[in-house]
Amino acid sequence: MHCTALGKVFLAFGAAALPSGRLERLTPKTITVRAVLEEELSIVRHLGYAATNEELELGLTAVAAPVRRHDGEVVAAISVTGPSTRFSVSRIDDVATQCIIEADTLSSVLGHPQQKEGAA
Repeated sequence: MHCTALGKVFLAFGAAALPSGRLERLTPKTITVRAVLEEELSIVRHLGYAATNEELELGLTAVAAPVRRHDGEVVAAISVTGPSTRFSVSRIDDVATQCIIEADTLSSVLGHPQQKEGAA
């Protein structure tokens, strides 16, 4: 959970709990310090999406956005994953924007009210 975009969404929005114990290092970029992960999850909540760049597997980049049901609880996520050579860090924001749009659309089908543009 700690090194995937989907997992970070679930952890950040309370749909899953991080198991106690050591955070396994899968690549040199995997976050293994809980305080650093907590800061990352805070950023995920602020941005509304999670991203990973070679944290799970070298050469793999991913973005995910939460899907919410009528009461706002995160029940799923939409993710885009691709090779880092084609899905560069510079493209993450654009892909994240599309993920958020699609996740919000699906959330509305589940009864979650859409936030109006400019609303805080």
